[in-house]
Amino acid sequence: MSTKRAELAFLAVRGCSAAAYFLLVPFLALWLIDARGLAGAEAATVVALCLFFGRAGGMMAARVLDRIGLKRSVVIAYLTAVTAAGAMAIYAGDDLAAWIALASVLGLAFSSATAALKALVVVAYSPEQRLWAFSKLNLAVNAGSAAGIAAGGYVIAEAPGLLIWCAVALYAGALAALRLVPSVDERPAAGAGEEPATGGRGAFWLFLGFTAITWIAYAQVFNVLPTFTADTVGSKSISYLFVLNSVMVIVLQTPLTAWLERRRRARPRAAALAILPGAHAALAIAVLLFGFTGHASLAVAYAAMVVFTLAELVFGPAYDAQVAEVRGRMSNVAAYGVAGAVRGGAESAGTWLGITTVTGIVWPAAGTVFWAPAAGLVLVAGYFLLQASRIRDPHAAAAGRSALRGASSRGGSPPRRR
Repeated sequence: MSTKRAELAFLAVRGCSAAAYFLLVPFLALWLIDARGLAGAEAATVVALCLFFGRAGGMMAARVLDRIGLKRSVVIAYLTAVTAAGAMAIYAGDDLAAWIALASVLGLAFSSATAALKALVVVAYSPEQRLWAFSKLNLAVNAGSAAGIAAGGYVIAEAPGLLIWCAVALYAGALAALRLVPSVDERPAAGAGEEPATGGRGAFWLFLGFTAITWIAYAQVFNVLPTFTADTVGSKSISYLFVLNSVMVIVLQTPLTAWLERRRRARPRAAALAILPGAHAALAIAVLLFGFTGHASLAVAYAAMVVFTLAELVFGPAYDAQVAEVRGRMSNVAAYGVAGAVRGGAESAGTWLGITTVTGIVWPAAGTVFWAPAAGLVLVAGYFLLQASRIRDPHAAAAGRSALRGASSRGGSPPRRR
């Protein structure tokens, strides 16, 4: 599947969805307190459950999504999101149970749509195209989230009554764009028709463990750094770091991915040894440097953000693409649901541990929240380097996988290794 129209449809769906989520969720507690009269603790509970289901919902709903089919699952999920957000806009009461139910359904719908859409991308694109496809989606998500946060801040200040309705409109836009996404799954996503990926259950859980390490480190930069530097650098200077990150992602994601793809095709073994291990090594260096923010020149923090963003442009899409490669016999929807839950859980745990630590002790001990994940990232880099070193002839391996699939489709069995 490579039509330009379908590609733009995928980008529109992810961009609108990310914009809706980030327009609403960061400002939802404030809106609930000011516009619906909830107490601070009540609003915090509503938002926390929305975030929880927004991360883990895809894993919880995986069995149902498998039975429904990929595209139908995405359509139903976004239709549910439109309905839930619309109900939130209309409901004027202050009943906590009602708000918990609506916010939880919204989070569940968002997470389910994300997991099913990623699985749809896996089916729609060949293995050689997936990294490129997920890179484009990563660009759409970052652009949408940046636009959503900016729009949400403006709307909550100027016209708070329109905040939820803006989210409704964006989710409706994602739903409308789905009409252009091809119906590539004529059968349900799970079952006999779906071939198991390479790697067993152990490989998948090992991959999830390294995913958790990476997202704990990610949380320190995006969620803990402002608190870590509150008494030294200040929030204004730190906010410019995140602006730099957003601009670099939007400008560099496509050309950097294209350049990496050319290197991968020209020298596949060298690329495997350098790209993903190198990205994690660079990420480790960046996170290590962030631990000195406020106690070294601010230029060090900006240099760290440049290195961090370049690494993010590589590992973000690569992790999405690798889920389909190491899922074993798990369905694509279930695998992406579990991966999303692990990322969310790791980010939440990393944020809690980081903020608790940096507010309780002083530097240099507080820098441990950055230096410990950096050490973990060195381990991750070593793992991917070890995996890449086992590659002997990628083209022959690809041919072998094709032969295996052909033998399976004819009812035969592949030859055993001796």
